[in-house]
Amino acid sequence: MNSRPRLDYSQMRLAWCRVSLLSFVRRWGVYLAIAFLVPTLGATNALMAMLAWSVTPLFQAAHHAVLDACLVGLGYVMLQSLFILVLSPLLWPRAWSEAERSLPIDENLRRRSDLHVVLMGLSPPVTAQALGILIWLVKFPVWIQESWGVGVSIWGVSMVLSVALGMLMLGLRRRLPTPAIGSLRDPWRSRSPAHGWRQRQPISAFMALLLWPMVRGPARRAGRIYALTVLALCVCITGLIMTPQRGSWWLAAFAITAQALVTRLSAVLEAALQPLHQACGLLPLDPDQLRRHLRLCVMSPLVAGQLMLLAAIAGMDIPVKPVFLTLYLLTNLLGTLALVAATSAPPRVGLKEDPQARASWWLLVLVITIALASEAVA
Repeated sequence: MNSRPRLDYSQMRLAWCRVSLLSFVRRWGVYLAIAFLVPTLGATNALMAMLAWSVTPLFQAAHHAVLDACLVGLGYVMLQSLFILVLSPLLWPRAWSEAERSLPIDENLRRRSDLHVVLMGLSPPVTAQALGILIWLVKFPVWIQESWGVGVSIWGVSMVLSVALGMLMLGLRRRLPTPAIGSLRDPWRSRSPAHGWRQRQPISAFMALLLWPMVRGPARRAGRIYALTVLALCVCITGLIMTPQRGSWWLAAFAITAQALVTRLSAVLEAALQPLHQACGLLPLDPDQLRRHLRLCVMSPLVAGQLMLLAAIAGMDIPVKPVFLTLYLLTNLLGTLALVAATSAPPRVGLKEDPQARASWWLLVLVITIALASEAVA
């Protein structure tokens, strides 16, 4: 008799995700801890202050109109959904697609499994926010006493919506087809029932090898990250406009969002387009120019976001220190561009890539940008 315990699909998947997340924490936990602690060095009770600040907008929104409270709750839902989106390759890798379709897995069991892994993925931000709420309830200042119940209710509703949206994202990820170059529809041709195939006007290499693959080709995942980057930067700018008194925090959020999503977009786009660009090796195309176009495409959300940020600061008359704001924008732009260039650079013969050195540079740029953001608002 086999004495080993039998595991169902949900238990096996939960165990695999737990191992993957622990491996991810072991690889990047030191750098994440440094990124979290370095900006707060020298501050008194910095950790408790950051935990309490993470839920302060919830209690402040309780004193405003219902629409403001809904917008704040929606912001929390978007931030936590972004957390799940980043972890989605660990919560459901696309390599499982064929195996999962071939197994007789009950739909209720699959949904329950999605719920378990989403709760596991959301546990870090939820734990931090729960500790922040506990800190405020222990201190219990006067401005919270009348509306603490509303703030906690907004947080609870945002948690439920975040879990539901996280399960929806995993379901959509499960339905994504595996891209293959040979099965793509030719973007230069259109079919007419009466006249058969009709040749379209030729388009540029930039459109054919960069933009079209992001819309309807093998880089559609990069296209979604591109749209998410623009949306997340707009959320940071909107937060700056609504609460200018917390301008330093919103500038720091803008820098973190831009650097994280733009570098992720560069890596995903480079991996998705590499087979396509290799297949075009015999065409009369300049690989260096193609690489410059790729970097231009990746950096365009950040450039547009910084222009909108400057317009918001000028339009709302937010008091800033011009020198520190200029240094902040340049460090954010040039530092991210250097990281993107390192990601998309061709490998050199005889040189091995050092992921830890690259992560250290990524962290250094982020820390300097956050430090400048804390000084940019007067």
